[in-house]
Amino acid sequence: MKEMTGREIVKRCIEFRDPPRIGMHFQVDPIDGRVWPETDFGGAGYGPDPNFVPRQPGADEWGVVKVTLDPNSMGEAKVHPLGEGWRMLDTYRFPDYANPIRYVGLSEKVAALHAQGKYVYGDIPPLMLEPAELRGMENWLVDHLQERENLCRLLDKLVDLRLAMIEQYARAGMDAAITYDDMGTNERVFVSPKLFREIYLPRYQKTTAALHEHGMHFIHHCCGFVRQYMDMFIEGGCDVIQL
Repeated sequence: MKEMTGREIVKRCIEFRDPPRIGMHFQVDPIDGRVWPETDFGGAGYGPDPNFVPRQPGADEWGVVKVTLDPNSMGEAKVHPLGEGWRMLDTYRFPDYANPIRYVGLSEKVAALHAQGKYVYGDIPPLMLEPAELRGMENWLVDHLQERENLCRLLDKLVDLRLAMIEQYARAGMDAAITYDDMGTNERVFVSPKLFREIYLPRYQKTTAALHEHGMHFIHHCCGFVRQYMDMFIEGGCDVIQL
């Protein structure tokens, strides 16, 4: 009998189809000089934008500037492109994730990883962390009550970006998309479950529906104590929660 690949094992785990073992992804950075490279997963995704010009020194594609005291951490946003007011949204330039140049060679990379038996995923923008960085955390929290219409306009833009990326990922034959999002502190969620259901859940479902239409999975890496959202993650079509 032919040995089952890691890719097929991961798919069976996610879909509850009697896998012979759990999917594996061990720490790959050295720990006390030792490395565990074993993994069933392979990462792939979009390339750099050839037309990208930083809006100011240190700014990323979103125009966000982060500061960190630890080079191994993701840092904290200190420059917020939409922080001075929602009027800035009308002229704000979003990253161009629809540009096909950014996906040149992706199909070949995915095929090579599949040939190694890997389950392949790529990232898509978060729905909470990105608006919080664009607006600033305090502004973003208040927006849910005082600027809901504008917040929803921004979220719809993010969903459009996600859908454009999913189309490219599906065309390349990828297995899943992952989002790295923060949705709570160590003690509680950022936004009430009521507001999450009204504002975020429909956009969450739009993302997962697009992935599922292409036979792909949705993996949600989520920091924070988000137990109050868990039922909605399931209702929203999430396939994997990575806490």
